[in-house]
Amino acid sequence: MARRSLLIVSLALLTLLLLLAGCSGDNQNRPKSKSFVGGTTGLEISMLGAPPAEVFDSDSPFDVSVLVRNSGEYTVPSGKVTMSVIGINPADFGKTSADLTQQSTEDLGGAQLDAQGNTIPGDTTTFEFRDLKYQENVSGSVPFIFRAVACYYYETHAQAQLCLRQDLLGKTGEQGVCDPNKFTMNADNSGAPVQVMMLQQHVAGSKKIEFSFTVKQVDKTPGARISEKSTTCDQNLQKQNRIWIEVADPGIGQLKCTSLRDGTDRTGFVTLFNGEGQVLCRIDVNQRDLIDALKVVKIDLKYDYKQYTDKEVVVKHARE
Repeated sequence: MARRSLLIVSLALLTLLLLLAGCSGDNQNRPKSKSFVGGTTGLEISMLGAPPAEVFDSDSPFDVSVLVRNSGEYTVPSGKVTMSVIGINPADFGKTSADLTQQSTEDLGGAQLDAQGNTIPGDTTTFEFRDLKYQENVSGSVPFIFRAVACYYYETHAQAQLCLRQDLLGKTGEQGVCDPNKFTMNADNSGAPVQVMMLQQHVAGSKKIEFSFTVKQVDKTPGARISEKSTTCDQNLQKQNRIWIEVADPGIGQLKCTSLRDGTDRTGFVTLFNGEGQVLCRIDVNQRDLIDALKVVKIDLKYDYKQYTDKEVVVKHARE
């Protein structure tokens, strides 16, 4: 009898484990809720089969092909990507500087989420520079560095939350859904090389809250550089590392961001130092909006971005 009881208990435990495993599997297969695809890159550029690793110096034309993939989430409009091939003297290869510069001729769509939360990859395009040919004869072989430089306009869309309470100063001792004087959260960002990293909030009065956030260059691509938006990656020091920021009005009172320059109360530039910048804002909260609640605040970043990729091409002397 004891043996039969043990068998029944074992079967019951096995059935329970199977049920739990099935439930766990269902949960794993359900799409996770998220606002953005995410990621720390905008465009990715590469030179694959062209140019070849080796060419000859005598009547040996070749192409330079640059593949561009939009790995971020902003759709780059037509004409907003400029691709140039540098590192060589264009005349040495039968070209001019103008021949080795092109602009995009179509929109380059960003990655996006479908209704099930799956990622749809961004668009790709190719810049083709055709029929380069070394114009002189060399002795033996000579290496050259072909550098494909992309300059493009990009945007980051971020959102975070603010903490509101009916009693901001906490005089009544009531427990709110959050603490407005010790509220810190990471922002959600669209996939992009510059992002909003952290939002911190504290109470500045019975009807005032202040919040600050950090803007940071998160892309680790060597040599990547930020410039002021719509300047075609201007190399002037006054234009470098300048991000245009727009803080959307959350609709709960008068918003003023004191650290933004050359804009309005909630728009303007911030300059990054060592890849980071800080923005400070204050809201005089309307009396009707002093309730226990979380409130979404949206932040847009706009800038030009420059990056490159290199490939070595060896020019060899062709035997006659």
